[in-house]
Amino acid sequence: MQNIAEDEVIKNLKAVVLKEPKNADSHCKLAIALAERGDIASAIDSYRTAIQIEPNHLAASSNLGSIYRSIGNFEQAFTIFKNIVDIFPNDISAYINLGALYKQDGNLSKAERTFQKAVTLLPLNSEAYFNLGNALRYEGDVNISIECYEKAIKIKPNLVVAHYYLANALKDGQRLKEAIISYSQVINLLRSPLGHPPSGEQMFRMSVAHKAECLYEIDDKDRLKSFLKEATALDEANIRLASLSAFISN
Repeated sequence: MQNIAEDEVIKNLKAVVLKEPKNADSHCKLAIALAERGDIASAIDSYRTAIQIEPNHLAASSNLGSIYRSIGNFEQAFTIFKNIVDIFPNDISAYINLGALYKQDGNLSKAERTFQKAVTLLPLNSEAYFNLGNALRYEGDVNISIECYEKAIKIKPNLVVAHYYLANALKDGQRLKEAIISYSQVINLLRSPLGHPPSGEQMFRMSVAHKAECLYEIDDKDRLKSFLKEATALDEANIRLASLSAFISN
């Protein structure tokens, strides 16, 4: 039933495009619907048409760049987002995408500068701080990356992935007691109402295991034993947890 409704939407949008072939917005709306339907090739064609009609069409350009990035055409995506920041220097989304592409290409210094630009444009953007934290951490600036993750969490307290990356960065920096607190946050945020781990949730399992490892490293035996008992009941399939439990039992 849903597919029939989606097809009807696309049919209507195509009719609008036929009536208004020079209207870039109409082509862009059709492209969005096609992409949502999974017809990526047709969506790309429609976005290109919109851009041909209106070269500085921000929505069409940004969406096309995102599609190229999602299908692995990073060169085309880079060209588009670089063009967007040149024409629209205050578009934060373009800087975030461009920064991610720089990071993916291994150009971490440019990634850091690009994410920093996004942060300065919109200081209350959690994604910008999170991505900047990632770029800095991969470059080896663990302490500054920690500050970025903390700012992302301050803006969006339930951003689980930021809590997880913060915990990992704290662990990397040997700030183990703080890491334990952050891993606990991840576990609590991801824990289901029944207390079981989310199905296939790797982040949950890794947080449980890493918290146990940190407790072991700071030699907090009482808390470790208590947590292992609780955690094993929570996640019986956690191999790293089972290994640690076996190790300290011997």
